[in-house]
Amino acid sequence: MNDTDEMDALDRKHADNAEFQAMVRQRELVHQVAMAIRDLREAAHLTQAELAKLCGMKPRAIARLETSQASEPRWSVLDRIARALGREVEIAVEIALGKPKAGRQVVRVEGLKRA
Repeated sequence: MNDTDEMDALDRKHADNAEFQAMVRQRELVHQVAMAIRDLREAAHLTQAELAKLCGMKPRAIARLETSQASEPRWSVLDRIARALGREVEIAVEIALGKPKAGRQVVRVEGLKRA
């Protein structure tokens, strides 16, 4: 059984547990933000340490954000990272009826807008 199968089984087991579903949803959103931060940093050809220095943060903080270890990234931190990269944070939320399909990106963090 792979990770996706295990998550699907866990999801089915707790399908009626609203608190569990909210927690899963929150982690999915945090993960999507983390991937966006990493993608933007890599597109700028920066290491985590270099980005941290530009942001006035510790490299460990950038690593935690990029690996979804941060519980909920603050807007001020996302804005600081975007500005360090000469970008603006633009967040688009897709309102979907029912549960989104697995692997479907619900939040897009678009850092492609130049400041």
